[in-house]
Amino acid sequence: MDTAVSRFGRIDVLVNNAGIFIPKPFTEYTTEDLNALVSTTLAGFLYVSQLAVKRMLQQKSGSIVNVSTALVDQPIAGVPVAVQVMAKGSLHAVTRALAIEYAKDGIRVKHRCLGRHQNSDA
Repeated sequence: MDTAVSRFGRIDVLVNNAGIFIPKPFTEYTTEDLNALVSTTLAGFLYVSQLAVKRMLQQKSGSIVNVSTALVDQPIAGVPVAVQVMAKGSLHAVTRALAIEYAKDGIRVKHRCLGRHQNSDA
């Protein structure tokens, strides 16, 4: 964060895109799998976002975009990702909470879900 600020003078946008994909049946997830998901998807989000929000509060503006997966809202039969979507789904929840918490400070927080989406045009 300090490097970006020293080079560009401010932090306008943070894109949280870190994540790992461990597709396996729910009953086969291990402690190691869970720890990897939590440390990458959740802890990475937490610590980087905290630094960015502190800077954005000083600036009174900024945007955070959390990249997730469409599987959270639209699981696909045959793609066993229950624990995966548990981690990414929590990002959806915290995104909404942070959007409300920091709207008054000029900080926008959104999430974008990558993957296949069903819609009425499909």
